Amino acid sequence: MSPTNADHPYAARTAENTKNSSSADHRASPHTVDRLAAAVLDDRGIVVRWTVTAQDLTGFNAEEVCGRLIHHLVAHPMELRRATQMPSSGRVRLRHKAGGTVEATFRTAEVEGPAEFLVVAAPAHHVADHVHGAALLRALSSQDRVTIAVHDMDLTIQQTNAPSSPIDAHAVHPGTRLGDVLCSKDAEAIQTMLRQVLQTGVPAARVNQRVSWRHRPGGQGALSLSAFRLEDALGRPTGVAALYIDDTERVRTRRHLDLARDVAERVGSSLDVVRTAQDLADVLVPAFGDLAAVDLARSVLDGEEPSKRLGGGGLHLHSAALAPTTAVWPARSRRGGIPPFPDHPFLRSFQKGTAFVFSAEDYADVLGDPALTEFHVPAGCHSVLVAPLHARGLTLGAITVWRCDRSAMFDEGDVDLMKQIASRGALAIDNARRYTREHRAAVGLQQRLLPPATTEPPAAQTAGVYRPAAGGAEIRGDWYDAIALPSLRLALVVGDVVGHGMAASATMGRLRAAIQTLADLELEPDELLARIADLVQRLAAEAPSGDGDTVGATCLYAIYDPVTRRCAMASAGHPPPVLVRPDGAIEPVDISPGPPLALSGMPY
Repeated sequence: MSPTNADHPYAARTAENTKNSSSADHRASPHTVDRLAAAVLDDRGIVVRWTVTAQDLTGFNAEEVCGRLIHHLVAHPMELRRATQMPSSGRVRLRHKAGGTVEATFRTAEVEGPAEFLVVAAPAHHVADHVHGAALLRALSSQDRVTIAVHDMDLTIQQTNAPSSPIDAHAVHPGTRLGDVLCSKDAEAIQTMLRQVLQTGVPAARVNQRVSWRHRPGGQGALSLSAFRLEDALGRPTGVAALYIDDTERVRTRRHLDLARDVAERVGSSLDVVRTAQDLADVLVPAFGDLAAVDLARSVLDGEEPSKRLGGGGLHLHSAALAPTTAVWPARSRRGGIPPFPDHPFLRSFQKGTAFVFSAEDYADVLGDPALTEFHVPAGCHSVLVAPLHARGLTLGAITVWRCDRSAMFDEGDVDLMKQIASRGALAIDNARRYTREHRAAVGLQQRLLPPATTEPPAAQTAGVYRPAAGGAEIRGDWYDAIALPSLRLALVVGDVVGHGMAASATMGRLRAAIQTLADLELEPDELLARIADLVQRLAAEAPSGDGDTVGATCLYAIYDPVTRRCAMASAGHPPPVLVRPDGAIEPVDISPGPPLALSGMPY
């Protein structure tokens, strides 16, 4: 519309020369603001109609305004006279009846029929709030990792930015509830939190919740939830707004790091093969899967190297560990042999260190044997990850992890982590295997060097027992002996070479032989120990630099004379013996130990 003169009163002052303003404020629709003020002007700028909401905005009622020019309500009327055209929108400062001014944002529209204009306005700060709120809502709605859902009072979803929703691949649309897309347990946990927000008005921020999808068996994820209550203009609750952020990858990465740390801390502390295998299975359940089994070659359990050929009966695995130990898996309820795997291409890649993921159906097809399937495929499980225990070029066995029911399917990220875990576990098992081999060899040598458990010299009966340390303790150079002497006398010997393994056992054998030789000379206990101390010093001097296996040997030497019924003894750093009298009374023998055998120069 073109005015007839430059003093056209219809225009109003705007903060940005309001004509056709393109600012965000001007793009805002006043109809989005509560309690709009409305008025109708004729083509001369006279107020024709004045609403109650216009009175609320300015304080003037219809009788005070209708029939008067609109510029009487404008704080700067001179600016109206410079306007040449009715602005479509803008900002104006209006007079208020109580004094002062009110800044308002307005829009105009030409009314059909008579030459009149409809003017709608709202307080400028209300419009700005709505503009910023709408911009924020648009920005959040465009995020593919963030779902915004507006729930009503009974928590039904009324508005959401789905379908790009991390909540579920199925559309989350108005009218649905969380129970329609999440498992009932997870949906109820979230709804309990939303009800609390709705009842108390206290916002919830970054609440972590693991969830399982209702329509995706085996699909799990993690959500970070924030929620706040929605209220109307009178402060009455109208619903709750919730932000659901897909936190699956962060939680997954954190869980993988925690699992890798647990494996490093818990696997390998024992030098027992079966205990190490059980530690490996235990650390994987429930952190990584629902069931885990560790199977090892029979030779590995015996401390020997496994066969280099896998499949076709070349490697007979034995069940070494199962987690949880209470798992209902009848075929694996007891440790024992496992039927050999068939000769399959996957098996040849497996031997080279490749891990595989199968569905339960595909794994059964690979096994190809109902007996094998019964043994390797537990009921209710849907996904399996099989990794070789590969160390120092040898395949020691296999570790199998299953996920069941609604646990997430295994993926490539899980395979990479499993390779690291299997590698560390295989090294720990191989260390235990090598220790087992050395332990058994040392025990065997030690047993061959010891005398018979019982002896019957002419005037006495002797009985002895040697029990090697179990678990992580090392075999040491402990020994005992009973040597028959002339005149019915009997020499009793107990000793210990400080050190461990084969070297300690070998040194113990040399000392035992030396004591037997010197005992034939009928030396007194203190003199015999002095000579043995000299021998130990020579052995230490002959040993390679840094080899201290012979240093610190201790020995108790006693001579029992049945004629005099007396027992003379001397100790080179060894604890005193215990005397058990016929009436059962027990008391230690009062003897002062001398220095260990390597520290000669002092009497015994």
